[in-house]
Amino acid sequence: MKAFVLKDAADNDRKIAYLIYYETEKRFYLEIADDVSYGDLPVSLHIYMKNGNRSLNSQQASDWVSQRIVPSERQNINQFLREMKIREYDDYSFLLMNKGRCSQDDCYLESIDGSFLPDSIQERFVTLIEDFSYLDRSRLLVFFKNGMVKKCDLSDIIKEDRYHGLIYSPERYADLKISGNGHELCFNENLCISHRDLYKKGIALRITGGEYLSSIRSLLVSTAQACEMLSCSRQNISDLVRREKLVPFIRTGKEMLFLKRDVLQRKADH
Repeated sequence: MKAFVLKDAADNDRKIAYLIYYETEKRFYLEIADDVSYGDLPVSLHIYMKNGNRSLNSQQASDWVSQRIVPSERQNINQFLREMKIREYDDYSFLLMNKGRCSQDDCYLESIDGSFLPDSIQERFVTLIEDFSYLDRSRLLVFFKNGMVKKCDLSDIIKEDRYHGLIYSPERYADLKISGNGHELCFNENLCISHRDLYKKGIALRITGGEYLSSIRSLLVSTAQACEMLSCSRQNISDLVRREKLVPFIRTGKEMLFLKRDVLQRKADH
C-alpha cells in the first residue's frame, strides 16, 4: 500500500485529503479530511462531497486521478512514453511524475507512511471487509474488521437494472473477491460494492466473526477425527464415502471434512 496526503499550496499547504494506492490491484481510494468543508475543496472534488460523502471508492478515485494526468488517448502518447522512458501507460506512474499537480487547482500530493494516517481516517477503516461467505441467491454473510457480522442482500444495495442478471447468477459469486484490503467486494473490475454500503445496509447478526468461525469448527471434523470417533481406518472412511454411507461436507482431492452430526449418527447406528 502507498499513501499520500493531498495538500493545497494556495491555503498554506492545508491537508485536504488522503490518497491510498494498492499496487497489486492498481486501485486508488481517496478519503477527504474531516476538518475540510465543501468550500475548502478543489473543484475537482466538489461532485463527490455533494451528499456529505468523504470517501471515494475505487471508480471515483480513479476518475479523480485521471483528471490530473496525461490522458491515455493523447495523440502522441507513445512518443511521450518513450521520451519519459516509461514502458507502458500507467496512471500511478504519471501521477507521481508531477506529484498530482494539474492546472485546475494548487493541490499536490506528498508521500506519507500509511501507518501514520490520521486517527479520523483510520476510524473509517474499522468497517473494512475481512471476509465473506455466499448464502443463496443474492445474499452474503460479510465479516467486518471490527468483528461485526452482517447479512447483506446485494439486490437491496445495487439497484441498477444492468446488474440484475449478474447479481442473481449464483455461478458468478465464484468470481466475487475482496479488493483494496477490504474496501470493496468486486465481481469484476467495474462492478464493486463498497464496505460502507455493505455495512450500512446489511442486517447485523448477534454474533462476532470469531464466534461464527468457532461455531463452524465445532460443526466439522476432519478425516482423522472421523477415524478416531468411529474407531476405524482411513480406508474404512473412504469405503463409507464410496458407498454413500457417509457424505463429506467438503471434499478437496484426498482431504475431506464431515459434519460432526453425520459422524455421530453413523456411530449411533452401528
